[in-house]
Formats: sequence, C-alpha cells, structure tokens
Amino acid sequence: MDIARRLLRGFTVFTLGSGAAALCFYAVRVILARWLDPAQYGLVFSIIAFYSLILTYRMLGFGTAFVRFVPEFKLAGDWWKVKSAAVQMLAIQVAVVALVSAAVIAGRGFLAASYFKVPEASVLLVAFLPYFWITVFGDTLENILYAFNRIGTFAWKKFLDQAFLLVFVVLLFPWFEDARVMAAGMAAAALFSTIWLATRYVRSLPEVRAAPFSWDWKLFRKIFDFGLPQTFANTGIALFTYIDTLLLTYFKTLTDVALYNVALPISLLLMYFRKPLIV
Repeated sequence: MDIARRLLRGFTVFTLGSGAAALCFYAVRVILARWLDPAQYGLVFSIIAFYSLILTYRMLGFGTAFVRFVPEFKLAGDWWKVKSAAVQMLAIQVAVVALVSAAVIAGRGFLAASYFKVPEASVLLVAFLPYFWITVFGDTLENILYAFNRIGTFAWKKFLDQAFLLVFVVLLFPWFEDARVMAAGMAAAALFSTIWLATRYVRSLPEVRAAPFSWDWKLFRKIFDFGLPQTFANTGIALFTYIDTLLLTYFKTLTDVALYNVALPISLLLMYFRKPLIV
C-alpha cells in the first residue's frame, strides 16, 4: 500500500509539474510568435534544435548511470563514491561543453552562412552558450536529487525552468527586441532554477556535502561503461526529436521552420499526460 501511495503521489506531482511547464513554454512560444518576425522565430528554434542534438553527448550517459548506482553506494555507506561520481559527472559535462563552445565560436561564421543562411545566426549561436554552461551545474544537481528520489523537486524544477523563462522573456524583451531575448531569458531562467536546486541540495543531502572526494578511475570506468550505451540510445531519441527542424533549416527557409514550430506544439500539447507512466 505504501508503494502504491508513493507511485500515485509521484504520478500526480510529475503530471502537474510537467503540465504546468508545458503550458508555460507554450505561452513563451505564443509570445515570441507575436513579438518576433517569422524568420527570427524560426532561427531561435533552429539553434535550440542544433545545440540540443550536439549536446546529447554532454553527459556520456553519466546521468543515467549515476541514478542507477547511487542506491548501491548509499546502502553500502559509501558516501564518498556518491560525491566522487557527482564531481565526475560535472567534469565530463564541463569538458564536452567547453569543446562544443570552442568549436561553435570558431565556426560560427561558416555555420551562419552555410547552414542557417542568415548572418544573425553567428551572434545568436554565441548568445545561447551561457545557457548551456549554466545547465551543466543545474543538470548535475538535478541528477543528484533525482537519484535520491526527490521526485517533487524534480517536477518543480521542470515547472520553474519554464515559469522563469516566461517571466524573463517578458521582462527582457524591451532591452533586446530580437531573437536574443530567448537566449537571455533561457540563461536567466536556468540561473535562477539552478540556485533553487542548490538550496535544495544543501538542505536535504548533508551526507553528500560532508563526504570526502577522491577521483577514482575504477569508479569512473564503472559508471562510464554502464552509461555509454545510454548515450547511443539518447542519440536516437534526439535525432527523432530534432531531425525535422534541422532538415527544414537546411533545405527550406527559416520562415518555414517558424511555421512548423508553431503548428507542431499545438498537436503535441497534451502528450505530457503519458510521461509520468514511463519515467
């Protein structure tokens, strides 16, 4: 009975959090569609899809592996392994995002001319980088809390991400008045939700904070070997999710991308109801 109550509670919390997040992000889409011209709107979601596909490899499966092994470490009282695995997860992300950032900064002119086909893409590609750097820390904290079954925090974080984004897009638009407002809004929202996650981590997991840290290569190999296959699975999911926008960006105009990204969410708006059943 206790398990059934926990499942029902987790289902309810995740459904409400995911639903509220979906509505907030839909509101952001509506606002941007009204405020930006079609080409700018299409460019925003083209760049988001571009980064989302590339950064599928950001964790190399460490997030999934971390959630898998934390109960084992906790049961054995190996808190140092929990902390060390978390630091390794953070280090992997920093390394991958640093490489992607360097490559994008070096090749932004080529990408703007040859793929996005508009010069504004060069500026916007760089403008989105702070968001991905901030989420390195946010996603690490999120995985730590999720591994300790903080489902409520996990669900609220999804909502806060999009709620903060909605607020900041509205507040920041008078200062930008172009596609950069989405990049600035996403970075600001990620920063605030990361700070919120940090407060939850400090308050709820003193054992992990107090544990010693040691970079253990055997532990790294154990987590890497488990997580790497998940990276290939995530690649397939990311391709399925973003390939339509990416292909439209290359073969059609950004206005076509905008129209597609306005129409598609309307048909998918209620799909979040099935997610709690498969998480």
